[in-house]
Amino acid sequence: MNRHLSKIAFALAVVIILGTGTFIFFSLRTLIESNRKVSHTLKTLNSLEHLLVHLTELEISERGYVITGDEHYLEPYFSDLSPDGIQQQLIDLRQLSADDPVLQSSLESLVPLVTKKILFMQQIINLRVARGFEAAKASITSNIGNEMTKASLSLIETIKQRETRILQQASTDASASLQYSIFSIAAGGGVGSLLLLLSLILLNREFAARRRAAEALQQLNCELDQRVEERTSALRDYTEKLRLSEEHFRLLLDATKEYAMFMLNPQGEVLTWNKDEEQLKGLANRRLLSERINMIIGLCRRSKTMAALIIFDLDKTKPDIDALGHGIGDLLLQQVSIRTLGILQRSSDTLARLGGDQFVVLVSQIGEKANAVRIAEKILKALQEPFEIEGHALSITCSIGIAVFPDHGENELTLMKNADDAMNASKSQGENIITVYATPVV
Repeated sequence: MNRHLSKIAFALAVVIILGTGTFIFFSLRTLIESNRKVSHTLKTLNSLEHLLVHLTELEISERGYVITGDEHYLEPYFSDLSPDGIQQQLIDLRQLSADDPVLQSSLESLVPLVTKKILFMQQIINLRVARGFEAAKASITSNIGNEMTKASLSLIETIKQRETRILQQASTDASASLQYSIFSIAAGGGVGSLLLLLSLILLNREFAARRRAAEALQQLNCELDQRVEERTSALRDYTEKLRLSEEHFRLLLDATKEYAMFMLNPQGEVLTWNKDEEQLKGLANRRLLSERINMIIGLCRRSKTMAALIIFDLDKTKPDIDALGHGIGDLLLQQVSIRTLGILQRSSDTLARLGGDQFVVLVSQIGEKANAVRIAEKILKALQEPFEIEGHALSITCSIGIAVFPDHGENELTLMKNADDAMNASKSQGENIITVYATPVV
């Protein structure tokens, strides 16, 4: 009787095990398919996030270059347009959408928008190079680029929402499949434990396997949450950078509306007009110089670069020039300005006259002090060449002092004072001397 019951129990245990195994098999297939969908959707969302990052970097690089004219801002721009940049993300999205007609249709609309946006940015950069800041400013403040950006972001957001829904549905299916599997294992294990110890052992092993699968799925969900949080944080950071860039652009635009710099090219032809025109043409006035110094200090703090003030004074010129007449002196100072402006290649660099025969050059965002010294040496060499003015051959010497931000001061007054002290030190040593300010030893 007991043996018969044992056989019945064993048979029932076998049936239970077989039935439970069959159910688990189908549950596993469902779980594997759900995991495949989760992995595919994660790759799609990740590619979309990278595309958003590249588009944001393009926008920041474009605006930074238009505002400053510094080609350093174009490094991320060319990186994003490289084979590993935006085009690679679009290729990845096309591959991921091979079996998804809806996603393919969305990409057919997105790709032309992104291509038009890139072409528009290239046109603005070319316009900045060819025609200068004002022409590029007119294009960048138009609604054309903004509309393309809004359309691209809206379409990407729509795709992300759809993929997020797919991800949520796949996670729900996986969770339900897992719950059914756990339930079947628990039920089979409970009944099998009453019928046969062997059934209990086998079912416990299967249960352990299911538990590991549950832990793997939980770990996957945790990693997904972490990735979403990281991407969200990165997007917030890029949004804040874009906001700061737009704020700086507005400040710079307001400044240039009221004060425009009057410049001459090396041939002496007028480029732009100064509202508060100096008597000596070709120079920034004192108020514009002060604003430029404070603006460059702010930019250098954010980009962790350096800037320099170069003050130079003409030596031993006044007695000889006064003997030739006051007009000769003015023409000489104008020629000094033209030669100095010919050395300053970047629009962000500024030349101003402090008074008398004294000038100051503001050099923005340099990598090291040696860059400022090289510019000073070029100025010194240019001014050593004789000047031909109304039939008079004039030769001059000068003394140059250099102060570098932030090593020699972190505000306008300190930098001006230290550069002036360095210039006076050059004067005390003789003619045509360049001195870099040295911090006094306490």
